[in-house]
Amino acid sequence: IGIARVKGKGKYPFWESIHSSEEATLKLEQILEEWEDEIDYLNDIVILSTVSYSQSTAYNLPQKWQDKIQILTKENVLNQNPRKVLYSDISNFKGLDKPIVIVIDIEKTLESSSNASKKDKDFIDKGVEAFLYVAMTRSNSMLWITVSPEFESFLRKQKKINYPKMTKQ
Repeated sequence: IGIARVKGKGKYPFWESIHSSEEATLKLEQILEEWEDEIDYLNDIVILSTVSYSQSTAYNLPQKWQDKIQILTKENVLNQNPRKVLYSDISNFKGLDKPIVIVIDIEKTLESSSNASKKDKDFIDKGVEAFLYVAMTRSNSMLWITVSPEFESFLRKQKKINYPKMTKQ
């Protein structure tokens, strides 16, 4: 997807375990601080979430980072500020790519299914699968994902369902 900036196999995705929204915000801030000095343009980074910016982990970042985030719109998709990290909900980023993709807030969508009927829960799970596919295929160099206990449980459940299908001969 896009033009790879890393030749060869590239880096494995980074899975960052989190246990609270505060911890997610702190780890997001730390990784942005780390990468800020390593890249030429901040808009090489996109933060993807299942929720709107005002409901996201990114919204709770310190003001320094609030000032360095540009929310993706139809008007700025082709005219991004190179000094700002891009933020988008996953569905609006379909078909686009960036060198560095950060995926956050999957647990917020999973939590919404906790009181849902089985039919609705299955529908939400399918939506999460689609979000993950889109989000995880947008990076052409590096992928960093926050993994809450709810998200980890979802991944284990999906592995039980999908692994036998993949290994069937």
